[in-house]
Amino acid sequence: MNPNSSPENSANHPHLTAAEYAQWQINLAEASRNNIWCHCRACAREWVASSTTETCTCGSPNIQYVHCWMFPDD
Repeated sequence: MNPNSSPENSANHPHLTAAEYAQWQINLAEASRNNIWCHCRACAREWVASSTTETCTCGSPNIQYVHCWMFPDD
C-alpha cells in the first residue's frame, strides 16, 4: 500500500518528509515480518509467528498478537 494514500500519511507527521514517512512504514513492516508474538487466550500457549492469521494448536482462533518490535530491549 502506498503510505501517502492512507489517512495516516506524512501530513499527519510534519516532522517527516513524505520519503522519510514512506521509509518508516517500510521499516515497520520489515520489523514485523516473522516477529509477531502470539498468545492463545483459550489455553495460554505462546509462540512467535509471521502473520496475524494464526490459529492455536488447541483449535482456538482467539489469539492476541503483539509485534515483537513493540517490546523493550531490556
